[in-house]
Formats: sequence, C-alpha cells, structure tokens
Amino acid sequence: MKKKKRLILNEVLSKKEFTSFRKRFDVLMYVLGILVPLSVLPQLYNIWILQDASGVSIITWSLFLISAFIWLLYGYVHRYKPVIIANLMWIFSEVFIIVGVSIYG
Repeated sequence: MKKKKRLILNEVLSKKEFTSFRKRFDVLMYVLGILVPLSVLPQLYNIWILQDASGVSIITWSLFLISAFIWLLYGYVHRYKPVIIANLMWIFSEVFIIVGVSIYG
C-alpha cells in the first residue's frame, strides 16, 4: 500500500515565497479577527436598541462564550495575536448579548 505524501506549503514554496505568503496570511487573519466578531452587531442592535431578544437563546450564547474563553486561553498560551483579538471581541459581544437577553428576553 502506497503512503500518501502530504502537501506542505513550506516544502513547495521557496523560503522567500513562504515568508511572503505567511505575512499576507497573517494580515488576513488580523482583519478577519476584527471583522468577523462584528457580525453580531445586528443582533446587539435588536437586543439593546429595539429591546427585542425574542428567539435569542441564552444557552447557545453562553456556550459560545465558554468556547471563546477556551480559544482565548489557547491564543494566549500560543501567543497567537489574531486568536486573542478575535476572542476578546467575541467575549465582549457575547457578554452583551447574554446580559441583553437576560433583561429583554
């Protein structure tokens, strides 16, 4: 039985190309780390401005919060700034959603 060879970028690209790719990828991850947590802004608007938390599950958002804390710890242990930034933003958003659901739900 033949063993499959894994495709690893740093084996395919030259060191210079890989370094360039990695830098661009890091920038993308920083941008996503900031933009993706902002996707909950419409939910926050409905809860805090319209004072309508109908259909929002506090259990689901609590589980998201626990997950974000675990990811934050992972990012801290590995010193991955994009993971730390993204999960700090998620935690901030999730706490506001949970509090809002508790008040208006």
